[in-house]
Amino acid sequence: MNLTPVRPHPETTHDLDFYHRINDRLDQEVVPYTVNESSLVAYRDMVCREGNAASACYWLLLARLAELALLCAGYYADCGEVTAAGDLLFNPQRIDVHVRGKRQPIVKDRHRPLSEQLNAGGAPYPEFINWFHHNAITRVTEPALIPDLLSRLTHSGWISAAFLDAYQARMAQVADAMRFGPCATGLSAPPGQPVFRSSDGGFRQAHHFCFETTCYRRLGHDIEQTWCDAAYRSPYLVAAWYREIATAAAREVGRPGLPEQLSI
Repeated sequence: MNLTPVRPHPETTHDLDFYHRINDRLDQEVVPYTVNESSLVAYRDMVCREGNAASACYWLLLARLAELALLCAGYYADCGEVTAAGDLLFNPQRIDVHVRGKRQPIVKDRHRPLSEQLNAGGAPYPEFINWFHHNAITRVTEPALIPDLLSRLTHSGWISAAFLDAYQARMAQVADAMRFGPCATGLSAPPGQPVFRSSDGGFRQAHHFCFETTCYRRLGHDIEQTWCDAAYRSPYLVAAWYREIATAAAREVGRPGLPEQLSI
């Protein structure tokens, strides 16, 4: 992709060059083999740090990263890598545990139960739960990557409802693949369910995530088109007037996407 913008943009030359460079890097990734959660988070942080949230390319690029993250989660689920898929889809990257009497929060081990991490004295489980309920609260400070990207896109006012609805439907499809993928390959089965052999193509097709990169590639094309022509309107974006209304409404209800304090 070595195209030159043919019309002026509201963004600076630095902004446009940045989007073009990141989009080219994504084109060079071998999906999903050359990316993982760490590299996806690095991409997100780079876009959010150096990009301009008032530009179409910014939100198209975040949408493309969301697509890439979902493709990776689907691939992991189909391969039976449930932990890796769950980290992208459900498991927060960081949870702080605030304990009565301690000035600093304890960072929860991501793949370890709190009852194991904090119950150093080996108290019976009911006793630990009672103590925790009265002495500690948890706060998600870094959500899982896919819900985080979806929240940003949903509250941006830039991304079309059709894309957001389809994205959430495919998130549910990945969750199904996490549950049924291993048993579809004959590795295991949910409790009380028969083990299905890998030759059962109907079951596999029904519950495996469809590894389809069409939307991911089209978003890359639209980023390039937007970079080249300020008049181009991507179908993934909403109309400008609707975006202004949605943005104003989001401001009325407060800043979206902030971590929610939880108590247990």
